[in-house]
Amino acid sequence: MIARTWEPADAERSAAWESYLELITRVSVEELAPDEGFLREALSSLCTALHLPTSRSGRRPESS
Repeated sequence: MIARTWEPADAERSAAWESYLELITRVSVEELAPDEGFLREALSSLCTALHLPTSRSGRRPESS
């Protein structure tokens, strides 16, 4: 077994930091009280951040 320490390049470090900031500033990582916002909005926000489809078909719904 080869033991090595991985050192990220500046571009990888920057991308990781941007991803981290994107995720921690989303509503989906905050607890919602019963009278504070909607679960659908929180989950849609997270799907957008992760570039996940938001419909059951696996495709993003068309914008109106």
